[in-house]
Amino acid sequence: MPLVTCGAAVPGAVIADLGAGLSLLIGTVSAMETFCGQAAGAQRHRVLGVVLQRGVAAAAAVALPCILVWTQASRILQALGAAHVAWD
Repeated sequence: MPLVTCGAAVPGAVIADLGAGLSLLIGTVSAMETFCGQAAGAQRHRVLGVVLQRGVAAAAAVALPCILVWTQASRILQALGAAHVAWD
């Protein structure tokens, strides 16, 4: 019976992690979109370029740890001692 419970819990944990990572990215890009809109409306094209470049760099800095966790999830679970079913 514990095997069935573990199998049901893992997809929920993966979805929660995926949701957390995507929430960070969406928040970063949404903030950038607000500042870009303000700069474009004020006809400040140089500021628009700076905000866009910094926003992309910030989104990449947020995305990199998320990507590393997502791609190495099985190794992380294995190192934490999770059941073989959880990380296979």
